[in-house]
Amino acid sequence: MTCGHCAGTIKSAIESSIPGAKVSANPEARLVSVEGADLARVREIIARNRRRARNPAPPRHPDAGSA
Repeated sequence: MTCGHCAGTIKSAIESSIPGAKVSANPEARLVSVEGADLARVREIIARNRRRARNPAPPRHPDAGSA
């Protein structure tokens, strides 16, 4: 996690996967703090979303896919 986008991706992934979890992310320190969640579950979510945080999908044009 090296930027605000990465931090936001990880934070959103954890919060949407574990209702009630409190997440704070500090990209400068490369730290994520999570309250109210199992560590193994948090690690699984981060691993699954790490690639997405590093390589976000390019923005789609509003007319993409229409014929």
